Amino acid sequence: MSGMWSVVVIFALLCSLSNATSGVLQRRAAGTPEPSDLFSRHFMQSLIKNRLWLLGEALDILGFLLQAAALSFGSLTLVEPLLTTNLIFTLLILAWRFRVPMKLREWGGGLLICLGLSFLLLAASPRGGHVQFNGPDWLLTSCAIGAFVLTGALVVRRLSQPVWRAAVAGVAAGASFALTAAFTKLATEQLKLGIPNLLSSWEVYALIASGIVSLFVMQSAYGAGPLAISTPGMQIFDPVLSVVIGLLLFGDFVNFSPGAIAIEIICALGIVAGVITLGSSARIQQHSGL
Repeated sequence: MSGMWSVVVIFALLCSLSNATSGVLQRRAAGTPEPSDLFSRHFMQSLIKNRLWLLGEALDILGFLLQAAALSFGSLTLVEPLLTTNLIFTLLILAWRFRVPMKLREWGGGLLICLGLSFLLLAASPRGGHVQFNGPDWLLTSCAIGAFVLTGALVVRRLSQPVWRAAVAGVAAGASFALTAAFTKLATEQLKLGIPNLLSSWEVYALIASGIVSLFVMQSAYGAGPLAISTPGMQIFDPVLSVVIGLLLFGDFVNFSPGAIAIEIICALGIVAGVITLGSSARIQQHSGL
């Protein structure tokens, strides 16, 4: 069991590194579009012609495959929180490659977020339950998350400050990632029964549809504002919503004892503090093009 856990961790960390590198490249390709261009077909068409974006998208696909491999060995509530290390990899790349002057405030905010989520995971002790393929439940979940993402997109187009646009767009992208991750888990379970079974199942087509939506929302999140602001929104809301989906639809188990709940609340407050620390950083705001 410990060996299998190690495999899940390795795949998840490699996925985070790949996604962080992809995010930096695609953020550079997105530039600084007008708010009205975000979440539009015109914006996506301009990105598709950009070689930097194409390289980032190749790494994004690699990240997806690594995530699928991790989900094939581990539960949704274990894999998704591990992917929050994406934020640390992102800060490292911005500091090393683009010479963004990350100081104690920025590193502290990033570490608060990652450590908060890590200890939250340890306290919750999530354990996989059983996969449920109930179509109506998944349809209702998809519609609810879709409405949330659409609302986020409408709000982003009305915001004038890049920091706030990036924060809201990041949360919307995180919600779409969580749904895609859930469909990925369903699809990998169907794949275990054979490729013909996978191709005849609704799960694989739901995965394709949610993947396309996630791609669209993610690119707008990258174009909305600073990567160091949009990434925390993605990396926090994705695992949080994934845990909720895991509990409600996958039958996963989480520790709700009084002691665990107390630790989880403290960790949640640490995550909020980390987000505020990063979001109010003058250095991050001065490099809004990154």
